[in-house]
Amino acid sequence: MMRKSKTIPGMITLLVTVVMLLTLIGSAFASNAQTYNNDESSVYGSIFPTRYSASVTAPVGTTKTEVTATLYQKQLLWYTKVDSASNSANTNYCAVYKNYTMESGKTYKLEIEARVYNDGVWDTLEATTSGSF
Repeated sequence: MMRKSKTIPGMITLLVTVVMLLTLIGSAFASNAQTYNNDESSVYGSIFPTRYSASVTAPVGTTKTEVTATLYQKQLLWYTKVDSASNSANTNYCAVYKNYTMESGKTYKLEIEARVYNDGVWDTLEATTSGSF
């Protein structure tokens, strides 16, 4: 009678468990996204366990800036919008900060849209960042 060895399946299970644990630990920290457009404006966004933020920085001489941050929570196969915030300024820098408590064990995506007005033209910049908590 032949006995099947449980060593190989046990090692595979252990390896998969370790990989999943490392993935969860790595994604639990706040994630950042930064994007640059041709005229050196930048968009920045962050997600933390109790808040999220977004900002835009444009070249000196920019007269208007706007930023909108939309927070989505991941469901089984899609994302659902859970919160949003926006702000505008008559300078080259604009930021928005919003308190929001992320649910433990959930993944979130922050979409940032910023608009910069310089030399009579509006320029739109976009960035996305995500994090799991």
